[in-house]
Amino acid sequence: MDMTKTVLTVIYSITIILTLVGYLKHRSAMRIMGKTLLMPVLAVIYAAFSEHPNVFILAALFFGWAGDVILLGDRDINSIGGIIFFAMGHISYSLGMILSVREWLPAGYLSILYMLLTVFIAWKTAVSHCSGRFRPLGIIYSVFLSSTGAASLYLFFASGFALPYLICLIGSVFFVVSDCILSREIFLKRTDHGGFAVMLTYIIAQSYLIAGFILRGGI
Repeated sequence: MDMTKTVLTVIYSITIILTLVGYLKHRSAMRIMGKTLLMPVLAVIYAAFSEHPNVFILAALFFGWAGDVILLGDRDINSIGGIIFFAMGHISYSLGMILSVREWLPAGYLSILYMLLTVFIAWKTAVSHCSGRFRPLGIIYSVFLSSTGAASLYLFFASGFALPYLICLIGSVFFVVSDCILSREIFLKRTDHGGFAVMLTYIIAQSYLIAGFILRGGI
């Protein structure tokens, strides 16, 4: 690993620690600084470490950053904006992966089942607890959320069980966990360390996805 990559890795690690400590200790300044820096630093790491960076993956990280920043506010409009930008992020991730495959395989049906299962889990654990006006948006978002995992699962089979796509799939599962916790924190009951749990699982999700893409040269 050359010096640039080492420095980027250290910066990302420090940003993660800053963010998580900010949530754990309820330090607003640390939380804001960490959330603002996380996705830009990860995007630079992706571009620097990948042989062929994919524009859709970079777009997904941008939308993730936009969602992170908007959710620093606690009004309904912030929640709606965050959902929209995170949905666009999942769409970008899914397009980046699916467009890299030129054929339809039977594994696609398994991916569809994965999407249905994810939507069901999201409904039972989170969406059903949303206030009435948020439920339709929550259902739509859960479909986009499931698409990232479905695309990862499809590429895992299409690539002959390549480890990088298994890493991406694990990351997508952490996305589901993170978003379900977030929804319960917003619409059901806030807990002392709910924000910490959301960010920990979110960071794992984004990091695993990008690590998987890097190991495959970009996508």
